[in-house]
Amino acid sequence: MKAAWIRNFWTKTVAFLLAAALVPVILTYAVGLVYSYGGMGRDFYTSDLCLNAVGKKTWEICDDYIAMEGGNYDFDKIYSKGDSYSNIRFRVTDEQDKVEFSNVSDGDTFCYSTVYVDKTFDVYLVKGLPAQDDIYWAKVFYDKAENWGQNALEMLILFGAMELFLLIFLARTAARHEDGELQGGWQERIPFDLYLLVDGTIIALLCVAVEEVYSYVSFYTPPYDVLLLAMSFALAVLVFAAWVTFCARVKVGGLWKGTLIYKVLCLCWKIVKWCWGVLCAFGRGVANLLHAIPMIWRTAALCVLVSAATVILADAGYYDGYFKLVTLLFLLSVAACLFSAQLRKLQKEGEALAAGNLDAQVDTKWMYWDVKRHAENLNSIGDGMAAAIDKQLKSERLKTELITNVSHDIKTPLTSIINYVDLLQHEHTPEQEEEYLAVLKRQAFKLKKLTEDLVEASKATTGNLPVNAVRCSMNELLSQVEGEYGDKLSAAELTLVSVMPDKELFCNVDGALMWRVIDNLLSNICKYAQNGTRVYLTLEKTGGDAVVTFKNTSRAALNIPAEELMERFVRGDSSRSTEGNGLGLSIAQSLTELQGGKMSLAIDGDLFKAILRFPTVV
Repeated sequence: MKAAWIRNFWTKTVAFLLAAALVPVILTYAVGLVYSYGGMGRDFYTSDLCLNAVGKKTWEICDDYIAMEGGNYDFDKIYSKGDSYSNIRFRVTDEQDKVEFSNVSDGDTFCYSTVYVDKTFDVYLVKGLPAQDDIYWAKVFYDKAENWGQNALEMLILFGAMELFLLIFLARTAARHEDGELQGGWQERIPFDLYLLVDGTIIALLCVAVEEVYSYVSFYTPPYDVLLLAMSFALAVLVFAAWVTFCARVKVGGLWKGTLIYKVLCLCWKIVKWCWGVLCAFGRGVANLLHAIPMIWRTAALCVLVSAATVILADAGYYDGYFKLVTLLFLLSVAACLFSAQLRKLQKEGEALAAGNLDAQVDTKWMYWDVKRHAENLNSIGDGMAAAIDKQLKSERLKTELITNVSHDIKTPLTSIINYVDLLQHEHTPEQEEEYLAVLKRQAFKLKKLTEDLVEASKATTGNLPVNAVRCSMNELLSQVEGEYGDKLSAAELTLVSVMPDKELFCNVDGALMWRVIDNLLSNICKYAQNGTRVYLTLEKTGGDAVVTFKNTSRAALNIPAEELMERFVRGDSSRSTEGNGLGLSIAQSLTELQGGKMSLAIDGDLFKAILRFPTVV
């Protein structure tokens, strides 16, 4: 098969080992790069490696020197200039810069200085570092890192690209056999969470082992370097093995289902489902058995069982109040049966209401406490349902009237337009033509007005009209009424009486929308007010609201509820002989609410009142 050798076991094994072997190499060049660009210093003696190694050894020397200072010790022998085991020489001076001790020779390189217990320790390194101590091995490591860092960046890019290629190769060939079939290996038979647990445990143990070895071996000595490289290779093997099995499980499927956690959860779920099923079956059996027995008999049987059990447990030979106990149980049983009988009445009442009998009532004469309150609530349900049904019927009636009124108000001008168009198509005089056209214009305008009102009513109800609320003087706004509506009120033989407060009242309203509200109310007054009467317009402050009231005497009898007048296409003139479409009050109410106000109507005999309320502002 084409490219079958790529999926060969040995090819994948070589790729896996090569990927793991590249990790120590990459780490080596990474260390070199870090030390090259991390500021090792111009030479070894100014590098952090040197200072760390020298600093560690210096503190040991300082402790030993201070501890031996008061004793009878020959420091020249202890810290001789020719010490072949240490590359460190030092000079000790007191607070007055007087030299107390020195084993420094000509040619030694100054490296480090510190103050310890009021003494200054100047540390020098022997030229050439002849002793193989920590500083010598630090110098060896410095030279290695310097060599690695010369071309570390190029090598890192090269080996990093190789590592990435090998990881992608291992991911693509994972679980893929030479024939191209997907099939998991022995690793995929181990639960994934268990595999990760074992893998992580081994990694942790390796890290602990390296830490233990570090406490006995210097960081810079060759054994520790080899240990680090071996450790990085072992960690790479463990991590890449987890990567390969992860890719294989994803391809084959069942990554989550192949874990111990999933299997334990499935087992627990099966146990819970089985227990729940047994419990539900037992509950259903008991419920069916009890349901077959009437409530009062169930209660009586339960009382008998409880009484019998109590009497048996209370041994007659050792219980002095045996008769009292039996009497108490008997009274409790009677009370329980009476309570059960009352519950049965409530149950019958609920069944009657569910069957649609709204006149069903429970006799609450011998009921007490919560049972009586519950019975009264059930009795009230019938009244509430009857009220809800009446409200629903009223809503349906209003919808029917709405359709009828809309049809009537649209049909009337359309009929006139059609008839007069037909007359214009027959012989007629110029005077008749002028009269017909005037009628057509009037009816077309009426139809246009109805359409515009319908659109505005819809926008006002849904809140789609823009509202530009600004601080307005209600006194100035209402003072325009007489000038704007003076002629119309005079034509309707109405006298306007305005009552305004001395102090101006300000509200946040939209002037255009507010005037439309006033226009609709005054237009309604001109149509339906009794000729020769007064129209009262008052403005006053009540609490924190500016209250505007329109009052007039109706020409026709107001035998309709105030809230019903707010409905669309509902008019005070039931014969619908006057002009108008019944949308004025509905639009006025919607526009008022859009501006944050409230509108209400009040009817007292033939007196009609429209009341507007808006919050005042300073």
